[in-house]
Amino acid sequence: MLNTSINYPDNPISIIATLLAYCVIAYAANRIFQSQFQKPPIWKAMAAGLAGLFAININFPIMGTLIGLPILPLGAGIAYLWLKNREGGWSTYRRFIWLGFLSNFLFLAFSLLALGLFHVVYPENKPSTYLSNVERAAVVSSVPVPVKYSLDKESLLKQVHSFKEEKIQSDLWYEQASKRSEAHQRSERFPFLLTGMQSKWGSNFQPLVFVEKDGKGLLLTNGGKQYYFRTAASILKEDVNK
Repeated sequence: MLNTSINYPDNPISIIATLLAYCVIAYAANRIFQSQFQKPPIWKAMAAGLAGLFAININFPIMGTLIGLPILPLGAGIAYLWLKNREGGWSTYRRFIWLGFLSNFLFLAFSLLALGLFHVVYPENKPSTYLSNVERAAVVSSVPVPVKYSLDKESLLKQVHSFKEEKIQSDLWYEQASKRSEAHQRSERFPFLLTGMQSKWGSNFQPLVFVEKDGKGLLLTNGGKQYYFRTAASILKEDVNK
């Protein structure tokens, strides 16, 4: 696949990593430029570097992110064919062109570093990542319920770091729901939707969070992944203003 291996960063860690990569590339380009006996126009040197960026990549997923590994320097090949018959052309610009191609690997290295740091700073299996700010949080019923409940923010804040991840037992839950349905006692296991909360700054997470009927469980969906968390005490309280 034709790719330049450059992705637009969308979080602070990726932005910092990308800026650092550009700084390293700029430093290397300056060293090359200063070492050249015959110095080309700066804009042509930059154009040569950009041409070198174009490469054929092999894409593979790492930690849920698609990473491109450059394998064929397409831009360098085209630049060589263009410059080989021009006097001093290839010898003048080849180091800038190869710097452009090698920059793909530099971007890749910094991207992997940023990806690893992102998962450390914003762990996806911790409710605290998604419930960083609950000042405006509330629960709404996704199905009719006999008793009105509201969010117990104090209880949630006390327990936000003590939630334990448990296995999602979809088959068992479906079987239990089916039995209740046959007995005309069907009730939704997660009848409440948690709204108004904010994820940790910089994560860009926009999760969908359902609260279990006993108020002690959270079913969280984010980026196509689901997590199920349980805690000791309910985060719901009966609404006295019903």
